[in-house]
Amino acid sequence: SNHIMAGKIKEFQKKITDDADFKETINGDYVFVEFHQSWSGPCDCVKPLLYRVSMEKEEIKFCTAASDKLPIAGKDHKEKVQPVFIIFRKGKPLKVKGAEMKPIEGANTPAIQ
Repeated sequence: SNHIMAGKIKEFQKKITDDADFKETINGDYVFVEFHQSWSGPCDCVKPLLYRVSMEKEEIKFCTAASDKLPIAGKDHKEKVQPVFIIFRKGKPLKVKGAEMKPIEGANTPAIQ
């Protein structure tokens, strides 16, 4: 079973490698994607966030992706201050608590608190 115990996640479960992988991965039920630049790597500030989100949603998969390695998926995130976090469901950015899910930048994460 792929069921994850709530609150146990502190590391990414998958590294997205290319656009095809991205497209396939975000088709899942709940998929959290952290975008960063390959030269900087994933931000450590994400770890408390993974933990908090995993407390709220047990069925979520945590993924990380280097924007500059994804010509299609990463194009919207290349110029932004990294990292950017987006939760996808069935391939679409998720609406959270009735509000449109916006990319959440840096360690300030009000949209999913």
